[in-house]
Amino acid sequence: MAENPARSFGERARYERRAELAKLTRDKKADLSLILGLSWRVKGRQVHIDYSGGLDTAKIRGKIASSVGKLNFSNALPSVPPPVPTEVRPEEGEKNEPQAQQDEEGKAQLPSLKDALVQAAPVDFQCGRGPCWRAEGGRETTEAYHARLDAETWRKQVDFAGILSQIDTTALAEHAHSLLENLRAADEGNPPGHKRPELALPQVSAPFFGDAHVFYVLQSWDDRKREFVKWVVKIPATGTPDTWDRLSAETLRTEGLLLRMLEEQTNIPAPRIIDADPSPHNTVHVPYLIMEFVQGRRLEDVWFGVGEAALDAEALKDRRLKILENVAMAMFELGRFESGEGGSPRFAPTGEFAGAGALQELDVQAVVERWFGTEDCERTPLHAAVGPWDEPRDAYTAMLDTYPPGTEAGEGVDRLLRLLIGLVREPGLKRRNGVKKPLVKTGRQERKKPFVLAHPDLSLRNIIMDADGDGTTIRAFLGWDGARVAPRSLGNEALPRWLVRDYNLFVWRWRASPDFWRVGGGHHVPPACNRAEDAPWVLRELRDAYVEVVGRLKSAGKGGGDDGGREGREEEPRDRDREGERVHVNVTRQSLLALSLDAAARDPRCRTAVLRRVLEKCSRSFGEFDFERLVGILGDGQPVDGYTMKCLRRGVRELVENGFVRGAVVC
Repeated sequence: MAENPARSFGERARYERRAELAKLTRDKKADLSLILGLSWRVKGRQVHIDYSGGLDTAKIRGKIASSVGKLNFSNALPSVPPPVPTEVRPEEGEKNEPQAQQDEEGKAQLPSLKDALVQAAPVDFQCGRGPCWRAEGGRETTEAYHARLDAETWRKQVDFAGILSQIDTTALAEHAHSLLENLRAADEGNPPGHKRPELALPQVSAPFFGDAHVFYVLQSWDDRKREFVKWVVKIPATGTPDTWDRLSAETLRTEGLLLRMLEEQTNIPAPRIIDADPSPHNTVHVPYLIMEFVQGRRLEDVWFGVGEAALDAEALKDRRLKILENVAMAMFELGRFESGEGGSPRFAPTGEFAGAGALQELDVQAVVERWFGTEDCERTPLHAAVGPWDEPRDAYTAMLDTYPPGTEAGEGVDRLLRLLIGLVREPGLKRRNGVKKPLVKTGRQERKKPFVLAHPDLSLRNIIMDADGDGTTIRAFLGWDGARVAPRSLGNEALPRWLVRDYNLFVWRWRASPDFWRVGGGHHVPPACNRAEDAPWVLRELRDAYVEVVGRLKSAGKGGGDDGGREGREEEPRDRDREGERVHVNVTRQSLLALSLDAAARDPRCRTAVLRRVLEKCSRSFGEFDFERLVGILGDGQPVDGYTMKCLRRGVRELVENGFVRGAVVC
């Protein structure tokens, strides 16, 4: 009897898939494997189309469990009409628009917390501080603006209820009055017992809030100068007696001493310190800093021309270049404060810079765990003590070492990040037997120490500009709390952080507009999310301009450099880190990579987003780096093959030296 041809064909098709089935059986990461096969035969020719895959049900259960924690905090707040993001940028650490929709179907879900934080994070995402803003007509109404501010203030008052209950505003006003009396007596040169007109008690404003501080404005009328005297009081949110510790007190004291040093020893504009007390056991009942109020406009408004008449592209570009030049000149002055160790700056009794000690670092992982945790997480410390460090690389990996990965995918991400950090070169070091060692002093060449004082967060929100004139004069650099004696690769010559935002898709909200490329489409209207973001080609041009400014400063000898300004020149020597040779590296150009990796190491929320972006920027059309593949190899404990490592090193080197990789998949 003739054999049934259909049955025979099906049996042969299953037989030919035995090898694939055996491979899936050996896959220990998946506990459910399947093959979906389509086979057909036409005129004696047969074709197979297979889809094979594995399913990790444990990962699915974990994802469902994390989804349970996605609480919608917007229901707990007053109803706020969603406005349009015309004036506010997402701050470092805030989320971007959901990335999951852009990922290809079927890609492994790696430990990025971005998608899980879309609804769960009790931060300024859902109340007018994120990309969810939408309003009819493209503008935010006055009523919506005030309602949003009221909602944010109400939520902050709940979050800061502990410290607010400790603050005695009456005692604060009386203490400020006493300080004003003493300052006036010192200015007039009169003895303390001399009769003077009574000063009115300063007015204390309502509190306003930062990320980790409560602020008050004190205002008093000065009859002699015929003007108001305005001070700002800065109080840490953790300043209650039950949570305040020695390291927190030392951090606040360090900030006060740093501001005093900047005023007395540099030309860097910063708020003038009036008074400080790092102990909660005082008349105000909280630790505090009192500084002069700096009047002006935030750089984020000046940078994008918010509230101004429309500027043409050339005028805006000229303004930005002048601002970057002023920023570079100010930061370059910090180059004189160097140390053999990294950490938090320390000062001698005379107020002189005296090296580095333990640093109080924000523990973002602890913050995230508190968001998703139960009552047991409420007492988890939100800051960790790290440092001091002898090796620059330890400054990058300090927070990574605090939380060892607990999964195979997490291990792969951790090892990939450490691998890329290992490709960051520190200037002024030489290699012998594969180990970087400091250079010794020879003749006129005096080796710079490996760590230097740097601003902890050189972002748009921390720079105040003069409200008058052309808008390029800097009135003050804010945000000195948590200042670091950082590796030179992250130090005072590094790029400002707003120029590297495009390497962190967790915070960068710029989106390409479809009608931008449309021929004859009329006037181009950029997406609302682009009004407070710069395009990638604009950021690249601004980075090149900043590198040129730093190079000119080094050549002029205004900040000192370990190679006489060579780092700022285009004819920079390549491959200078061979055996026994000195390493010459353009710190400013390399900071594009260094700052991105530093952000990934310190903030787990943006870790995978940054790593993906770096690999994309280093990938060429003929040699693309697969993020999932590299994470899988490293997570299994296997080394990356030599050819891939060679291509990766070459791509990173070209990215560092040129700011881009020729033929890259992503421009």
